[in-house]
Amino acid sequence: MRKRIVLLFSLLAAISGAAFIAAAVCFNSAHNSLWHGYDVVSDTYKDETESTTESSSENTKQISLSGETEKDSESPYNFVSELGARPSYDAGKFVKVCGLDEITVKAPEPSQPSDEEVDEKIRDFLLKNGCTDDVSDDSEIEDGDMVSVKLSSSDGSASWSFMMDETEDKYIPQSLKRSLLRKQKGYSTKTTLKDGTKISLSVSKILRAKELTDDVASECSHGGYKTKEEFKKYIKSIVRAEKYEEKRGAFSDALADEIIKKSTTVHFPVDVLKYDESIAILKTKADAEISKKSFKKYIKENLGFADEDAFYKSEDENIKTALSQEMILAAFAKEAGVLPDASEFAALETAKATDAGYASREDYLTDKGEGKIRKEILKEQIAEALLDTDDEKDESTEAETESGTENAREGG
Repeated sequence: MRKRIVLLFSLLAAISGAAFIAAAVCFNSAHNSLWHGYDVVSDTYKDETESTTESSSENTKQISLSGETEKDSESPYNFVSELGARPSYDAGKFVKVCGLDEITVKAPEPSQPSDEEVDEKIRDFLLKNGCTDDVSDDSEIEDGDMVSVKLSSSDGSASWSFMMDETEDKYIPQSLKRSLLRKQKGYSTKTTLKDGTKISLSVSKILRAKELTDDVASECSHGGYKTKEEFKKYIKSIVRAEKYEEKRGAFSDALADEIIKKSTTVHFPVDVLKYDESIAILKTKADAEISKKSFKKYIKENLGFADEDAFYKSEDENIKTALSQEMILAAFAKEAGVLPDASEFAALETAKATDAGYASREDYLTDKGEGKIRKEILKEQIAEALLDTDDEKDESTEAETESGTENAREGG
């Protein structure tokens, strides 16, 4: 079952097995309503390749009083096993995909990191690997420090640590973090967390990265690097790789957008469309149960729909758009010879589930959406294939250049 770290101040209500059976029973009527007035399969594809509105819930991790990770007694999405596996399809039968020669997006080139970026990475590395000094008793909080605080409410108390210069934190708003600058151990204030919980916060510890020396470099690398110069060179290589990966990610997104824009969906596989539709409805019903609200009240108050018809129409559009994009990328990947088979997809999905902290591949696919995950995998596979092609061209050009230079030397 999927792990959740439960924030003491807002534990999720346990959902009984009976509640999900009821959700599954209610599905038939909702299922019939969803497509009432809308065609499940379009004879011609109407421009539905715009960005899909994504409302899938995040894999939220929350703080518990004990600091331990708590497990749900029952997965809120256990209806998936009753629906069985998502039907397979041959994307080439449903889309007209553009050719490789139509792609104009250029592959990224590596860039050198700045000294500031390297220094920041070194500091973060030292902090996260325990190479720190406790300056709680004789220093004020500075940018780059790691701060531990005690959070208290009427429900109890918990500890939480965060780095001052990280722009995003699960619970502590950035404005609150900035207000802690120049404050000392023992400082306390009342505030509101990101989830709306009103709490009291007090600073309990301030940690600061040690000054980088040869001894510190050896200690934090477990003897891997003997001098600070060697250690800094190693960190610089990490930053360079991360910057390149960021560019690769942007390249992958731009490449997928161009492929989708220049391709066309003719019609849809009915069984896949209905499966995705079923998952979407049942998941929303399960989310409503978690929120202790009726389905009608949940889609109105939490999702912002005026009524069920508006919700069903939106789901129809979103599911078709998402499936269209997935099929186009699958068809392109097949033409490029990089379309994963069923077992390869399963392995890649399992790896992503593990990286995201899910207890199982099934929970991950249900929470995020199997089609959405497959689209991401296809984007990565296509981008990797084109990057490899460019690398081969670069190596070939470089080899030809070196050969030409050598011949010129011999001729001279």
